[in-house]
Amino acid sequence: MTDTLRFGILGCGVIGSTHAEAITNLPGAQLVAVADITPINAQKLADMYNVTAYTNLQEMLDRKELDVVNICTPSGNHREHACAAMRSGRHVIVEKPMEITLPAIDEMLRV
Repeated sequence: MTDTLRFGILGCGVIGSTHAEAITNLPGAQLVAVADITPINAQKLADMYNVTAYTNLQEMLDRKELDVVNICTPSGNHREHACAAMRSGRHVIVEKPMEITLPAIDEMLRV
């Protein structure tokens, strides 16, 4: 790993843009990719930060230069997305709440 942590954001709505701004203001952090199932949302945020836009998580995870994934999707989807990112070897930051059911949280903790 380099001295700079390379971030990707999944979910390009209001919270995703808040995470993007925070990442770009952190020393040692670089936003490199964003993804959203709505292509125009992904492209809009990507254009704001001059990064690559994706329309699905797996495409974004295929980027080798990605260290951390911020999950900014609706709460009921956090388990699926966070577990996929963690299984790919990435660190994960999950927007609150972590999930909406205890079994989903338990799976996230196991992974």
